[in-house]
Amino acid sequence: MVILSFTSSFLFAAINAFSIWMISSLFSTIMKTGINSNSLQSTNSSINNKFENIANQLIGNGSQMEQLKMLCFILLITFIIKNIFFIINR
Repeated sequence: MVILSFTSSFLFAAINAFSIWMISSLFSTIMKTGINSNSLQSTNSSINNKFENIANQLIGNGSQMEQLKMLCFILLITFIIKNIFFIINR
């Protein structure tokens, strides 16, 4: 039971961090002005750029409206999963 609680706490924290990262991607998608900034940055391989590239791959390369729809869908799924782990942790 302790292992299940520890695992669900860890997954809750990880998914919570992921949801915050996706919200920041949501803001950057809303604020960008038609310039496609989804190019992969392979010259600077910091962990920030790696996470940004993963987020860009999840969101896709469509129009801003399609990207926002995908972000909303990902956030909805993320919050559902996060709440499931929160309930398991209780």
